[in-house]
Amino acid sequence: MYHKLRLVLVINVYISKKINNMGSILIASTGRSGSTFVNNILNHLNIKSQHEIRVNKHDINDIDKNLSFCGWKFIWFDSLDRFDNILHQVRNPLDTIASAMTHDNILFDQLFSFMLSKNDPYFNKCYCKLLELPHTLYKMIYRSMIYWYFLNIHIESITSNIYKVETLNDINGFKQFCKMINYNDIVTDEQFSEISKLFKRERIHIDVTFDLLNKLDPHLTSLIKTKALDYGYK
Repeated sequence: MYHKLRLVLVINVYISKKINNMGSILIASTGRSGSTFVNNILNHLNIKSQHEIRVNKHDINDIDKNLSFCGWKFIWFDSLDRFDNILHQVRNPLDTIASAMTHDNILFDQLFSFMLSKNDPYFNKCYCKLLELPHTLYKMIYRSMIYWYFLNIHIESITSNIYKVETLNDINGFKQFCKMINYNDIVTDEQFSEISKLFKRERIHIDVTFDLLNKLDPHLTSLIKTKALDYGYK
């Protein structure tokens, strides 16, 4: 079920041309963390953007280096030095876990292959527990728990520039995001009103709670809660 790293990668990605001296940007995030929402924002700001493209890892350097990316797959490539700015987008863990649990396996394959290659003792323990679980709803939830925690930890090793996707629904949070990507055009109240309509709490399949996560794995739940607090979630 959990395959080796695949040659052809499905990438949740936004591609945008250099404008406003933004340089080349990578917005790294877990799957189901609001990629469609942010992609729509970039298009609304007249930043040429594309979502979910396919790219071969061996051809990535042939892509125009003036283009920027956002998503959950590009971070596994070795050419991150091609970017002038790297941001880490996070989403509430309960919402992400609830949404990601029904995603296809490719969402999880790269993380699991990467972490297994690192031989991290705690990840290996969680992974073995996952394999032992019967194929039930709880296994899907536990897989998403592992995914949210370890992928965000990995992205933290790439960049310390973190923002919550939920803050983009607030004018002050949105302006801060524009500063982070060096977008200097003035965003009017009318523009933000239209942008805020793009925000939707989508793909929440079940009501995931910390009590439920705690029943599956108290220690991992504690780590997720601590990391969520670090990101500013209550």
